[in-house]
Amino acid sequence: MGKVTTYAYDLGGRRTRETTVQDGVTYQDNQMAYDALGRLRWVADTNAYITIDYDKVGNRTHIHTKLAYSALTAQGPQGTPIEGGEETDRYFAYDQMNRQTLVDSATADGSVLGA
Repeated sequence: MGKVTTYAYDLGGRRTRETTVQDGVTYQDNQMAYDALGRLRWVADTNAYITIDYDKVGNRTHIHTKLAYSALTAQGPQGTPIEGGEETDRYFAYDQMNRQTLVDSATADGSVLGA
């Protein structure tokens, strides 16, 4: 049969779901949501949940990633917590001219991964 990827879109034309199935097996099932300004707010699949925060002018300020080790523990759009997953946070800062000045990443225990 081969591989088939399907997409769903909201009324604003933004992709809200991407699903890839091959020979009856779903390999990818991503869901996305946007805020009232059309900015991507979260992406979820069976293995990860990513949230994105923005400042008042639309610059990304924070990306939180929660990874799951099992499809049964993944966080979905309803906000069910992932148990036993790895978490990382990435922070962004900008100067007065909206130029990115900082990227910092840390694990849930506060360990800095890099700048």
